[in-house]
Amino acid sequence: RVSKGKQKIKIDLTPYR
Repeated sequence: RVSKGKQKIKIDLTPYR
């Protein structure tokens, strides 16, 4: 869970680094 800013909405279930 990384709140970068642009993907802070679908980062809860988005395995991205």
